[in-house]
Amino acid sequence: MTERDAACARGGACGQRWTDTHLDAGLRTVARQLVVNGWEVYEDDPKTDAGARTIALDSDTVQALKRHRAQQDKDREKWGSVWVETGRSSAPTWGINPSSAP
Repeated sequence: MTERDAACARGGACGQRWTDTHLDAGLRTVARQLVVNGWEVYEDDPKTDAGARTIALDSDTVQALKRHRAQQDKDREKWGSVWVETGRSSAPTWGINPSSAP
């Protein structure tokens, strides 16, 4: 099950941290979300009590997240000091500061 399938709002899906993702158990806890206000992005609680929940992930999603995490790990090693660590599973695999890219 993806965040979209679980009716996860965009901010909740984008705000997911690896620490809230339990791949061995196939669970993901929605505890925080990213909120956009103009050009500012900040982290906040989900808008409603129903937004804070634990989602069961199907095996395909677990495998996709494992591949994504492995790619993030490779990219982090490749980019070294220019890598911008967010701790988020939704960060692009190229999570670097563009002004620092070689």
